[in-house]
Amino acid sequence: EEQRYAVQCGDSPNPRNPGAFVAIGLLASAAYGPLGPLSSWTDEPCASWQARASNSYAGPWNRMTNQTVLVLGPTYDSATPFENSKAMAKLLANARLLTVEGYGHGVVLNPSACANDYISKYLITGELPPKGAVCQQDVAPFSSAVSPSSLFSSGDWSSRHPLLA
Repeated sequence: EEQRYAVQCGDSPNPRNPGAFVAIGLLASAAYGPLGPLSSWTDEPCASWQARASNSYAGPWNRMTNQTVLVLGPTYDSATPFENSKAMAKLLANARLLTVEGYGHGVVLNPSACANDYISKYLITGELPPKGAVCQQDVAPFSSAVSPSSLFSSGDWSSRHPLLA
C-alpha cells in the first residue's frame, strides 16, 4: 500500500484535513450514488501523508508533447468510464485513443492480445495503432476460460497471467 500512497498522495492535491473527506464523500454520493463515497475515501490517508512531489504536473493538459500519448479506453470500465477516455484523448494536444471492447477496470489487467500488441509496439518503438483502432477483450468476464483458482494456486502466479508470462 505504501507504494500506491507515495504516488497517489505525493502527486495529487488532497486535503490536509481528514474531515474534508466527509464532505467529499457526500458530494460523490450525490453525483454517483452509493458507490461514489467508496472512491472518495481511498485518498483519505493522504491527509496525513508527509511527502509531496516537488515537481508534480498539474496542467495545462492541452500542451503539445514530443510524442503522441496513447490513451487506453475500455468500453465498459466501471471505475473510469469510456466517455472519460474519449474526453482525455480530445483534451490532450497530441493523443491517440485505443478502444478496447471489454469489461473491467483498465486494459492491462483484462487481457486483449490485440491491445497488448499495440501497447508493446508503442512502448518499444513509439508506433501507434491506426486512428480509430478497436480491439476485443480476449475473455469475457465470468467465463469459464480462466478460473480464479487457477490464478492463485501454488506456484508462480506470473506464469499464469498473459502479460507476465
